[in-house]
Amino acid sequence: MRPVAPLLSLMLVGCGVSEDEFQNRYGEKYCDQQLSCVPESECDYAGYPDPTKGCDYDPAAAKDCLKDEWTCNVEFDPVVFPESAKTCDDVYVCPKGGN
Repeated sequence: MRPVAPLLSLMLVGCGVSEDEFQNRYGEKYCDQQLSCVPESECDYAGYPDPTKGCDYDPAAAKDCLKDEWTCNVEFDPVVFPESAKTCDDVYVCPKGGN
């Protein structure tokens, strides 16, 4: 029974978010952040960009992406839009030279 405990610990630590759940929750997070950036706006979320074929999905990075702080990009003011957390860049890991 003892060897099961370390395995269970690893499974709990490695928990992430399924890819479908991530894409749904990403949209919710995007809309929440957009309303935070521009309260009078309507959410214009068009869907998570299609994952590139051949890329690997990282469920732990997805979980971090959803929990980490997003900001409002004001670089092109008066156009203000949500900017995802930097950890979102690691959700899909694509081979170099890939799409």
